[in-house]
Amino acid sequence: MSNGMMRRWFEYDYCMSLMLALFTMTAPAFALEEIPNAADMPGLLRVADSVLIGYRQRAAVRSEIPTGPWKKNGWTTSIQAEGQCSQWLYLAPPQIDSLEVIRHYQEALVELGYQSIFQCIDFKKCGKEVAAFYYDAAQGKQFTESYLLKSVYSEGSVKEPRIQVVQRRNTEGESYIFIFAAYQDNYADSQAGERVAVFIEELRVSTNQTQSKPEEKPQFTESVAENTALFPVLSAAELLRDLTANGHAVIYGIQFTDDQATIRPEAAAQLEQIARLFNEQPKLSVYLVGHTDNQGNFNKNLTLSTQRAEAVMQLLIRQYRINSTRLSAMGVGGLAPLTTNANDDGRARNRRLEIVAR
Repeated sequence: MSNGMMRRWFEYDYCMSLMLALFTMTAPAFALEEIPNAADMPGLLRVADSVLIGYRQRAAVRSEIPTGPWKKNGWTTSIQAEGQCSQWLYLAPPQIDSLEVIRHYQEALVELGYQSIFQCIDFKKCGKEVAAFYYDAAQGKQFTESYLLKSVYSEGSVKEPRIQVVQRRNTEGESYIFIFAAYQDNYADSQAGERVAVFIEELRVSTNQTQSKPEEKPQFTESVAENTALFPVLSAAELLRDLTANGHAVIYGIQFTDDQATIRPEAAAQLEQIARLFNEQPKLSVYLVGHTDNQGNFNKNLTLSTQRAEAVMQLLIRQYRINSTRLSAMGVGGLAPLTTNANDDGRARNRRLEIVAR
């Protein structure tokens, strides 16, 4: 090859390399597109600025709704029934975490009259491989219309999983809603990754269709008039975040029997996270402050809020071995509302326990 031909070859090769580099730098990722002719579930609007990337509705299908954590290849307990099934798959805005997503939907579910039958946070409570309910196509919940949809909750990329399952009964039958929210990456498209994905399933069945797995009982939570709001359990990390940023953390995950200081069994998940916080922060000391709404007698509410705070303190000391010098309990009744007491939702928000840093 002559020197002139060689020079022209190198010039051509350089230009092609430069063009390729420029294309690589400027070419955008695939745009996330809203599913056409689809809408949110009535009354259960999406988190603001979320994108609906998957939707389907089937008139009659057999589906499985979890009532317990994931273990190996399936849910430890579940409801299996046939009925009308609708499923939605959203991508939340990048700045939103799974806690904010779940709280958004829980507030809407309260307004719709649903009751919680199962909720969990993190892999310890939800199951180490919980995202397999979606990415394992054999489970029947994966959207398969595109590689992008198949790659939601890409295996090994999921963080901060949260589940909320609720139930509502009426004369026509039962309605179940299963919500899974988790931070995830997406191997198909960078725009679809590094954000929370939200899977929602609604199953409407007649009463005689409902079945649980053989030899397993669904873990139903009874309706509690004093605790109708659905609020997630806060993890130890989230408790520490709130204490650091605000000086206090608001707890709704500890439930009590109506008008009593008896702690209900489902409070165990939140108590475990509080105990974990103390174990991870050996210098932490706090006040446990009980709050009520403004209904009923003022002095009775003041006494009840104090008794509830003391009940939590004693349980942390006896069962979780937290040093008593790190805990103080008191109640303020309805003297420090977070919001209005004029409606059920406001009163539910005002009935709470707060952890205040000392």
